[in-house]
Amino acid sequence: LYRRLGIAEYWQYDPHGNRLDPRLQGWSLHAGRYEPIASQYDPEQDATMIYSEVLDTYWGSLDARDELRLWNPKEDSWILPSLQEAERADQAEARAAHEARRADRAEARAAKAEAKLKRLGLDLGSDEF
Repeated sequence: LYRRLGIAEYWQYDPHGNRLDPRLQGWSLHAGRYEPIASQYDPEQDATMIYSEVLDTYWGSLDARDELRLWNPKEDSWILPSLQEAERADQAEARAAHEARRADRAEARAAKAEAKLKRLGLDLGSDEF
């Protein structure tokens, strides 16, 4: 069907790794037959990469995270789905809020300890103890 429709490339990805080996496969139409597109492992990215002539980009199966991504060569980075980008932004915001609360609690404890020392007659600004 793909051949009859003139689909130049098609891709298969097995996110769980129990049906395809390798998990990411590409097929390109040449002279009326689909031929596998060669893949290569990139140790820097820990990913199996396949170049798509149709899309002029790389597909990558990120082995450590079991994720499929497109590679943006201009930015030298993986293209993240918008939902995942939003989740990462939310996580960063939550971490920043948590850190701010932790800093506020630490500041409150320090102020409480200083007030207690003053009540005990100890002045932190003097050298007398």
